[in-house]
Amino acid sequence: MGITGMVQIALMVALMVGQFALIFYFMARYGAPEVSLPGEVATRWTDVYGQDKVVKRMKQMQVYLEDPARIERRGGYVPKGVVLWGPPGVGKTLMAKAFAGETKYPFILVQPGAFAAMFIGVNFLKVARLFKTARRLSDQYGGCVVFLDEIDSLGSRGGTVNKSEKAMRPLRAVVGGFSGGNMGTLEAILAKLDGLERNTSMAARLRKFVGLKPGAPIKRRILFFGATNMLERLDPALLRDGRFDRKLYVGYPNLEGRIATFRGYLAKIEHDIGDEQVKALAQNNPRASGAFIRGVINEGLINAIEDGRDTLTWADMRDAIVFKEMGESQGRQTNEGDQWRVAVHEAAHAVAAHHFMTDHTIQFGSVEMRGHTLGVISPVQIDERHTSTKKDVEAEIKVCLASYWAEKEWFGDLSTGPSHDLLQANRYADLMISRWAFDDELSIVLSNEEEMLAEWLFDKRTVTLRKLYDDMAEFLGQRKDQIEAIATLLDKYNTVDGVEIHKILKTIEQERRT
Repeated sequence: MGITGMVQIALMVALMVGQFALIFYFMARYGAPEVSLPGEVATRWTDVYGQDKVVKRMKQMQVYLEDPARIERRGGYVPKGVVLWGPPGVGKTLMAKAFAGETKYPFILVQPGAFAAMFIGVNFLKVARLFKTARRLSDQYGGCVVFLDEIDSLGSRGGTVNKSEKAMRPLRAVVGGFSGGNMGTLEAILAKLDGLERNTSMAARLRKFVGLKPGAPIKRRILFFGATNMLERLDPALLRDGRFDRKLYVGYPNLEGRIATFRGYLAKIEHDIGDEQVKALAQNNPRASGAFIRGVINEGLINAIEDGRDTLTWADMRDAIVFKEMGESQGRQTNEGDQWRVAVHEAAHAVAAHHFMTDHTIQFGSVEMRGHTLGVISPVQIDERHTSTKKDVEAEIKVCLASYWAEKEWFGDLSTGPSHDLLQANRYADLMISRWAFDDELSIVLSNEEEMLAEWLFDKRTVTLRKLYDDMAEFLGQRKDQIEAIATLLDKYNTVDGVEIHKILKTIEQERRT
């Protein structure tokens, strides 16, 4: 082979290597973190509603990041990583942005799946690029905030992986082939976290190369935030001290928090909703996240604009909540007989809820078809509670059974409508006996005993349901006029505020007593 041929081969090899290098370079840049420099993040603590306790903790960390000497001169250290965990939509990302917006530091947002890669090794390049950027910005601005959204997407080394994930591993190995996925990403991040203070300057590398003592570590002010809905999926190594060692639970706002959230978002638009109505909205939506509240107000505003108005009303809010929770209305049933049956069915639930669930208020009632439902009565707790008594559960069972009784009483036969209510009543009865010991026996059914005790449980459940059904039937049998009145109301207006339902029932009950 001549010199020319060798040169051609060398050029071809160099071209192939260059192509692969370019491919890896561009793939490593794909999904690159979003960097916001100081002043570019507009979010502030005043934009975060209903999470005062978590915000107080984060403000504390803000002070320590900006003035680390306050804790370091006393022998402590500033936490390196914080996990914000809780249900979706409660404001985890919003709070991380507010933290960055309130500080003088750059903010790096890492979206879920940012480290996913087609080829093995690209994810390592992405991790290296992230930490290089964080170190550079920290050195330039004196600090940096990094936010890893859905940090559970990094995976686990096996310590907290659930059974379904373990079962899928062999399949992933076969299906994945030569793909990189997230393999090794977590390990790479752990290693980089531990090496943040390492001196990586050119001078330090030269000193190491010639065998001299390395330079002093660099105290970089980099704070990592991670957000997740599933804390249990995070690897214990990620949560140990010195890494993501602070865990802040961000839950659904309490009543005062929801009131503040409704007020905060309503203040941004024109509306005629008073303070008492705001309180009612907060009470009627006990598990409303900040994202839900913002979304439902926006949906109500859209309704008003479509109706040719600029002002948001109570009716707009009610319709928006029903739409958010149940979907678009498909109207009434074409068969008026079936429609009246649904009205009676839901009216029985409403009357039973009014009398038996006295610590609840009905948010709304509807007999419009939405999704898979033909109608709904929505009772919610007036005061937030985290436990239920035997009386509470018995009341819920009676409300479930009311539709079964009403259909038999009004129509002489049953439709398929009460099937879900019966299923729910049976589940509650099973739990009363097998899990909560509400039958005055100390024993509960253990998981390995369920099949063995199925017949025993069935017999006790039947006795419990029959007693509650008879009590409910006797009580509602004396109040058929109330069911008739609410059924007529629902049939006429399709969707009705709970306030109107309670008002009518209280009036009829007072007349009955006099």
